[in-house]
Order: sequence, then C-alpha cells, then structure tokens
Amino acid sequence: MESIFFSLIIGIVIGSCFTFLKLKQKYHQKIQQLLQKILYLENKEKKRLKNAEIYKNKLKSQGVPVTEPELTNYQQQVQYIKQCALSYIKPINWEAVKYFYYLNEWIQKNQLNWYVSFEVSMGAFIRTSGKEDAELQKLAFRSYNSKRVDFLLIDHQGNPRGVIEYHGSGHYLSDDANERMQVKRLALQKVGIPLIEIPEQLDKHGLFKKLHVLL
Repeated sequence: MESIFFSLIIGIVIGSCFTFLKLKQKYHQKIQQLLQKILYLENKEKKRLKNAEIYKNKLKSQGVPVTEPELTNYQQQVQYIKQCALSYIKPINWEAVKYFYYLNEWIQKNQLNWYVSFEVSMGAFIRTSGKEDAELQKLAFRSYNSKRVDFLLIDHQGNPRGVIEYHGSGHYLSDDANERMQVKRLALQKVGIPLIEIPEQLDKHGLFKKLHVLL
C-alpha cells in the first residue's frame, strides 16, 4: 500500500516537473520570438532614419527647403525643448479673468461645493463609450480632444456640472471659430453637460442669471 502511494506521489511530481519544463520551453520560445521581432523593428527603424537623412541631405544639396521632422518620440521632444527658449504666460486672458472671479463668487453665493477650472481639454472630462469600432472611437476622441473649454465647473466629487464659453473680442479672430464651437456644442450635448455661452461685455448680473439653469 505504501509503495503504491509512494509511486503515485513520484508520478505526480514527475508529471508536474514535465509540465513545468514544457511551459518553460514554450515561454522561452515566445520570448525569443519577441526579442527577434524587437530587433527586427529596431533595425528597420534605423534603416528608415538613415534613408530619411540621406533623402533630406539630397534635397538640401538641390536647394529644396526641408521642413523640420514631426515629433515621433520623447527624445526628440526633449531635444526640441532644450534648444528653444521658453517663458510662462498667463493661462487666462485679461478679458476672461473677471468671469473667473464672477463664477467663484456665484458658487459661494449659492453655497455650492463646486470648483472652477479653466482652459480644460475636452478629452479630460469626455470619453467614448467603447461600444463602437475602435478606429471610429479614436477619430471621435481626436475630434473633441483638440478643443478646450474656457471654464469647467466641477462638483466636490469631480463630476462636470457645466461648461462656460466666453465669446470675447478674440473669440472670432480665427477663421474656424464657428466650426470649432459646433464641435464643442455637439460633444457636450451628447454627454449631457450644460453649455452656457457668454457674449462679450456681459455683466455679473447677466452671468448669474444665465448660471441659474445649473441649480
């Protein structure tokens, strides 16, 4: 009886070792395949960069103007920033800053535990549902993520409660201002975030009247 039990234990151990060795060999093969693929891609990228440099030099020798390469990796981004002089600017223009203070005053007046953010990318508070085709989701996200809202009101839990857009003197300086605004309106409408548009020179009383719909 003991010999049978002992033989059974040995069989289990040997079987486990055999399975482990097979799995180890399998994963080792996969790792080797991945390493080979990485090496192949690295060599391909080096070759591409070399050919691009040769082509760029050829164009320069012919007197053809060559544009700067696009940012393709973080090393390039760091290099460009190192080479360029930078300085800070005010994140909100002088016309809109008074509405920032008005919004904070309105929040305090109505005893709301809300906060005001400004110049917020729409991709920070809107996402795709994940139900549609991946490529369609990517295109939709890019469409609204490139837009910023002037002011975003959020509650104490971080939920967006409303967006305020100020149409000041500089709002329509760009040719595509109306089209960009249409994209913002549509995205906000689809997620149910109220949008309040402020015309130029609207006074505090007029703003508070418009904000009443958020209560």
